[in-house]
Amino acid sequence: LDGFDLEWIEAPLSDPTSLTRAFDGCERVYHCAAVTSLLSRPTPTLVAANVTGTANVMEACRAAGVARLVHTSSTVAVGVSDDGTPCTEAHRWNLPEHGLDDGYATTKRQAEELVIEAVSAGRIDAVVVNPGFMFGALDARPSSGRMIVEVAAGRGRVGTPGRNSFSNVRSVADGMVRAGDSGKSGERYILAGENLSYFEVFSRIAGVIGRRPPLVQPPRWLARPVGWFGDLRELTADPRIMARWQPDPLVVLKGGVGAFHQSPSGDELDESFGNPDLHSESARHWS
Repeated sequence: LDGFDLEWIEAPLSDPTSLTRAFDGCERVYHCAAVTSLLSRPTPTLVAANVTGTANVMEACRAAGVARLVHTSSTVAVGVSDDGTPCTEAHRWNLPEHGLDDGYATTKRQAEELVIEAVSAGRIDAVVVNPGFMFGALDARPSSGRMIVEVAAGRGRVGTPGRNSFSNVRSVADGMVRAGDSGKSGERYILAGENLSYFEVFSRIAGVIGRRPPLVQPPRWLARPVGWFGDLRELTADPRIMARWQPDPLVVLKGGVGAFHQSPSGDELDESFGNPDLHSESARHWS
């Protein structure tokens, strides 16, 4: 973020006192920090960052007198469709019923529940936003953009099964600002874009950057054991790469019914997220 007009203050999520000092004088806090993982169950690291860290952020917001918190959740905290109908903000969280409640999804759901409970108890003013996959500039790690890197490197030849929501990160950021400006306290807002299959996304990326599209889309019965191998690889890998996206079919299995759209409550934001804009230079300049 060098070159941007920002005051950089380091404050660990584990330290409410440091967070309070960082939030002092702020009218609004956007809580975007989280640890991502493909592991099937919550780990101490996931719980500490995503759940306890969110509790510490809320405590610091109250201590610093912050007027509003915008909590960044995820579409994985919403649920999945049982019949193919896109999920809305009112959807019941049903990932455990489908065996899809991995560590990241579980801790993001728990964190979101903490925020909603705090609003209901009158302890804080907060709104929740639930974005899906995002593509755009400055994805330096990268996270969702890892899909573009894999295709650019010639490793996206297998179009894994499933669907998900894909958005331009600038549209999501704008939606977050609008949620902070005019969202109703205690509500959540899906910042959904275009619902696409992973095969379609890999094919579109390949077309934009001039690579060959995926050749095949394996059946779910074949994708599942490959996903188990991905879990084992992450369990035995260096913890420092825990947050990196990898093309693990378990993610795709979630997307099998992962279609989302904004319910009428999204009208409060007056925003449509539309196409993920894979053709823009901002989404692929680093690939």
